[in-house]
Amino acid sequence: MKHKENRIQYLIDKYGETKIAPYECLSKDSRAKINQQYYKNNIQKNRVQQILNETNTTKQIETEVHELIQKTELKQLCPKCKEEQIISTIILFIIRTYNNNFIEERTRIWKKYKLNWKIYSRIIANLLKNMRKNQPIKKQV
Repeated sequence: MKHKENRIQYLIDKYGETKIAPYECLSKDSRAKINQQYYKNNIQKNRVQQILNETNTTKQIETEVHELIQKTELKQLCPKCKEEQIISTIILFIIRTYNNNFIEERTRIWKKYKLNWKIYSRIIANLLKNMRKNQPIKKQV
């Protein structure tokens, strides 16, 4: 029974975001694209979790980091930066929002992923610009 539930959850995770009707036959190309996207998302989630494990964070911060990274295209934030640098910058930024006394450059991941203030500020500025574009403007009455 447990195996069946795991299989159903796997299929929901894999095909949940796509606009595919139940029992619809897919072409080989569309299945390959879905498999490739699912594989990329899993690799990215694992990278994020690996970097999060190096920090001392709460579950609330972890879920916020996962949601934010899932919504954004990382390479748009800084095309020349490594993916680990972008992920660690987002993690440090979210930790900073919860703790004003937090000093980024004293952390282990700042040194490990060779972050500096130029990279950090560029990624944060692009992240905030991206978030502002995706939020709808509220109409004042």
